[in-house]
Amino acid sequence: MEAWLKSALESGYIVKVDSTEVQHGVYCEASPSPWYDDGVVFDWATLHQRLVQSASTQPYVETYVSALAQFGAGAAADAARSGKECYATVVELKAPWSLQPLSEQAQNLSVFDVPAAKAAASTGTDGSNSGTAAAAAGPLASSPLSGHSRDFYKFIRGPPGQRAVRDDMTRVLRSVQEQLRQNKIQVFCFLSSFVIVCEDFTELLHRTAAVFQALTDGGFTVDGHGSALGPRVVQRLRVGGGDWWTTLQLHKITAEADVVSLLVALFFQWLLDAYVWSCVSPLRLFPDAREKGAEEQAKGVRLFEKFVRGLVLPSIHAIGLAALTATLPEEGGNLLELAAVKLERKLPPVGPQRWSVLELRLVLCQINAYHHLPSEYLGRVETATATLSAATQTKK
Repeated sequence: MEAWLKSALESGYIVKVDSTEVQHGVYCEASPSPWYDDGVVFDWATLHQRLVQSASTQPYVETYVSALAQFGAGAAADAARSGKECYATVVELKAPWSLQPLSEQAQNLSVFDVPAAKAAASTGTDGSNSGTAAAAAGPLASSPLSGHSRDFYKFIRGPPGQRAVRDDMTRVLRSVQEQLRQNKIQVFCFLSSFVIVCEDFTELLHRTAAVFQALTDGGFTVDGHGSALGPRVVQRLRVGGGDWWTTLQLHKITAEADVVSLLVALFFQWLLDAYVWSCVSPLRLFPDAREKGAEEQAKGVRLFEKFVRGLVLPSIHAIGLAALTATLPEEGGNLLELAAVKLERKLPPVGPQRWSVLELRLVLCQINAYHHLPSEYLGRVETATATLSAATQTKK
């Protein structure tokens, strides 16, 4: 948490505020979490409860899944009818929401507090207050917490997981997509992934460069690790009776260590997308500071196993990941032991990655993961475990 605060202050992403200036209350819980980028998460549930919600009960990400399926599958089908291959590239954006400037009102609603640091940190410099309000607040009743043992900060630009910031950024990205299409570039934006398809290999490289330049000229940062800038062949799939597509060849992933790496990457991507794009409360793995060592690790592995058995395993033949079966404990595999090490903390990517962010998202779509919110889906296994434990203690 301290490292993130220092970096965010230095970049002007957040500023420190005095407790006497916290007039509207604190509607955000900030906490460290080893399963998310930067190791810190922000829970905006209290703020979101006071705002008007969408009438749709469908998880936000799922609203774009069908369009993503049609985009790639349709392009591949068109190419096949012409006797050609279809190729795809992906330009992945790095934290695009953090570019969204907050109005003064939105900044005041973005206040969060953390335990006071032993040494005073630099407060950074104030940023621009221009832009649209990040939220239209309802009645505010929460009073500021005591400033004697807490430090207060507020965001100057869009924080992750805040619904109004997400909606504003989605409109911006959709606008960029339409401008690119007007220039005859076949592109689709799924969350922060810009995927480009084309039947001609060389032309695809030119179009990818054009998309890359348009995004960077617009102030966005490209995630080099999460992108797939080299053309990959689009292959059609039938999953759950629907037409799908992929650029991964999951049937070629046979080594146990590789299967585990893919599953952990899928798990982390599912958690992140639900937090950032569906704007639901992040999964705070160890809210009780008394949980230590082996107990923490066992809980993390238990949640991961729920994801694998409940969401991935039923679809392995459709997506081509049949090698998963051999990694299961009942088949003599070491899935849980190998995963336990990777689940200790989400590490930042280093060097070329085996799969892009979009390729992970395509698999998540195909196993219907976005239909489920992690905090609800994984919470069921924790509730059941807690109930069983309580019953056991009672019998003793």
